[in-house]
Amino acid sequence: MAQCSINYFICENEVWIEGQKILSFETFSSSNTRDHLAENGELTIPIHSIAKLSSDSTPVTGRFMLDLDKYNIKVGSEIQVKAKYKDLNITGQRTEAISFEPVTVFDGFIKQINSGFPTTLILEDRCFILRFGSVNKEWVQETQVTEGLKYCCGVANPAFEDYRKSQNLTRSIKPLNVSSDSSTSTFNMKVWKGVSPFQVVERIMDLYKIFVGITDGGDLYMGTGSTFPKKATVKLNTKINVIERDIKPKNGMFENYYVEANAYDSNGEKIKAVAGDKEKASVKLKLGYRPIKTQEGLDAFAKNAWEGLRSTTNSGTITTMLYPEVKLFDYVEYTDTLLPELSNNFYVIGTNINLSASGGYRRVLTVTDKRFEW
Repeated sequence: MAQCSINYFICENEVWIEGQKILSFETFSSSNTRDHLAENGELTIPIHSIAKLSSDSTPVTGRFMLDLDKYNIKVGSEIQVKAKYKDLNITGQRTEAISFEPVTVFDGFIKQINSGFPTTLILEDRCFILRFGSVNKEWVQETQVTEGLKYCCGVANPAFEDYRKSQNLTRSIKPLNVSSDSSTSTFNMKVWKGVSPFQVVERIMDLYKIFVGITDGGDLYMGTGSTFPKKATVKLNTKINVIERDIKPKNGMFENYYVEANAYDSNGEKIKAVAGDKEKASVKLKLGYRPIKTQEGLDAFAKNAWEGLRSTTNSGTITTMLYPEVKLFDYVEYTDTLLPELSNNFYVIGTNINLSASGGYRRVLTVTDKRFEW
């Protein structure tokens, strides 16, 4: 970015569906946070579509059909959204456009199609696969989180494949696998019979205060949010690639709190876990009783809950451009040339992308300076 001749960019983009580049979008936005299971996106494309009609010629609520079947614009279709800049390099009498490499700003599936003009596509990342199939299992014994996730993926993958075949989507896609970096903590849980794998994973997140994301390799990750060891530090600088920022040198809103969690062990005895500085704290946040049967598991839960709550209140936002690419759980080395006291190292706990011809291409990062432990 430092080599750009002037501070003006032409924005370009591509939409790929089922491996085929079809056209450009009008607007795109997405939101991804460690606290929600899936990244969600919304894309408008300059295609006119009509609602599917019933036998009496009235629209069928919630069901839509596009006139362009040959482009495979259907629920369950794989979709990638790519964007890039062109820089105008002006030298004497000559002007030429320098293209940057396209950045994949979204990789997932079409979740819903809203007809009209322009057509709006509601998107979800690869966690969308977990919405297919039914879980009919109870984890009554202590089970590693990774094993529970593998079971859910094992249910969802073939069910999603069958659904795609029913939609005449024949392109082979990568099945959803569990990242080896995921938590090895144990859990036990009873679920309603016949719920989707998506609902099971959401419940594990909620009960045990651990976070979920899709890795760069397309795998399902669940853990406490620590950066991955192999990821490089991303450097952001107000002089080069930061547009706006809303961060504070210190936010101590949660320094006077500690958390307490309670449970009953396998013998029916009450157990308790505390995280935070109980001696110095003035306020207790009681997390209630949890279906965790070991002291070790309850201690891990309380610590995860404390770290998550503390980092949420010690956070801010940094608005940057498409380059360099920054994703959930990345580690950022931030330099503020205007207010040096704001310079710090941060963990990314949320991303929002907003792309349009009128508003430009922007990526907003929610960051925290509180490190997560494994």
